[in-house]
Amino acid sequence: MSLFYSSNKELRSGWKILRVFVFVIILMIVFALLASLLKVKAIGEYAFHLAIIISLLLELWLERKPLSFIGVCWPDKGFWTDLLLGIVWGSLSIGLVAGGMVFITKEMSLDQIGHATTSVDVGALLFFWLIVAIAEEGLFRGYILSVLRHRVSIGVGLIISASLFTAIHLINPDYYWFAFVYAFLISIVLGGMVIKRGNLGCVIGFHYAWNLLQDKGLLNVPDRGGEPIYGVVLLVTLVLVYWLLPRRVPRER
Repeated sequence: MSLFYSSNKELRSGWKILRVFVFVIILMIVFALLASLLKVKAIGEYAFHLAIIISLLLELWLERKPLSFIGVCWPDKGFWTDLLLGIVWGSLSIGLVAGGMVFITKEMSLDQIGHATTSVDVGALLFFWLIVAIAEEGLFRGYILSVLRHRVSIGVGLIISASLFTAIHLINPDYYWFAFVYAFLISIVLGGMVIKRGNLGCVIGFHYAWNLLQDKGLLNVPDRGGEPIYGVVLLVTLVLVYWLLPRRVPRER
């Protein structure tokens, strides 16, 4: 049995995932060089997530897979419905966190919200966090989970995907132990959304709204603190996803 290829001559899942990450690293280096040569700061800011998006498209082209393979189903009305659901859900979730930190733990004050934010800032944030949500969900809950779920059990696929998602946040200097734990657990929750709904609409919307509103330009939610509030919101979200969220795809047997 080949180390690289399965019995049907297809590249093994682990090597496919590794190839995507190699593409990402190469493209990040290219973008970094461009940012330095052209003196355009924005290229560096978007480098990582643009590299992910381009790498995903390249990998899908190499495998002759459609976008629907990773759960991006543009013609499907259900995708857009789920996208809207995710935006509302993510907004309510981070809103509850912010509310809890204002009124319960007192780690925030109302005058922090939207402090010194201009229309230009909001426009830039809207675009930036959309790119982040599409890139991260497309890679971790889209491609990686899709590749793994037909090779290993759903539970193992969720754990591997969540572990890789958590690992990329090592480059974030604001992360600490609770942030890593939360990133892992929310990844399990988001993976459940994809499995039950059959597309990335809900998770892209959720991720987008959460990051956008959490940003220092809008709700100004502190980078640290609020652990009990985050825990309660996570638990509620877990229950909603795994016990109450309706399925759009049949259960695998």
